[in-house]
Amino acid sequence: MTPARRRRIIYVLVAAHVVLGIVAARLVDPQPSPTPGTVLFVAYVFSAAGLVGLWAALSLVSPLRRLAGTALGLLYLWSLSFLSAESLEADDAVISLLLAAFSIMPAFLAATIFGRFKPRLRLALAGGLTDSRSPVQITIRFLFCFTAAFAGLLTVYDFVGKHDSDVAVTFILSFSLGWIGWVAASATLVPKRVVLPALAAITACAPVGAIPHHYLVQQGGREPVHVWMALAACQAAITVATLLVVRLCGYRLVPTVDASRESPAAVPDSLDPLA
Repeated sequence: MTPARRRRIIYVLVAAHVVLGIVAARLVDPQPSPTPGTVLFVAYVFSAAGLVGLWAALSLVSPLRRLAGTALGLLYLWSLSFLSAESLEADDAVISLLLAAFSIMPAFLAATIFGRFKPRLRLALAGGLTDSRSPVQITIRFLFCFTAAFAGLLTVYDFVGKHDSDVAVTFILSFSLGWIGWVAASATLVPKRVVLPALAAITACAPVGAIPHHYLVQQGGREPVHVWMALAACQAAITVATLLVVRLCGYRLVPTVDASRESPAAVPDSLDPLA
């Protein structure tokens, strides 16, 4: 695939996301009971926030461009809250901004950690890979660290969940559903064969919806657990579908042994929709 065609596909993908976000925002029903339109909108917002976080952490463009792109994505997500509501009070606007900002953080943090430490993943074109890279492996040490981090996160959820406030709800929502972006990226951009891992990621992400349901029901939430699970699955499906297009353009998440020793030919092209 030529660079020009790859760039056009990325532009079309970004434009499709903008259109999908606007359409989903207009489908939101003001009724308190959840509707398919509302579920689609919330799932899209968390999916788009995760994608922004992944791009901000894994892109090889300059930090200034990454900051500008992240700010642009944050403003776009915030603007959707005004489209989805007939009127938005000042307090609700602040909460919407916090929700968009918090939702970007989990995928950004996960991608940053895996990019800075072993296996030091980064986004690269498949055609520019060198033989020095070994496949990503799940070790006992990784599983131990993952389990410890998950247990610590549940402890934080339990502490925050005891505080009945909009900020607490925003935190629980963002840091429950925000990790789905990284799970989808790992299943879509890492393996050689993507169909089964992608389907498994969508299926495995559905029970994640039970986490915010468990804590929010203690604060008066009435949405049944199956609605939250459908929301999480829909979020994972949107993210996987987007990353499949990115994969079609030739990009993969690959480990690197020592980026400073790589030849110039091995340096991957940057995924930069702002270029």
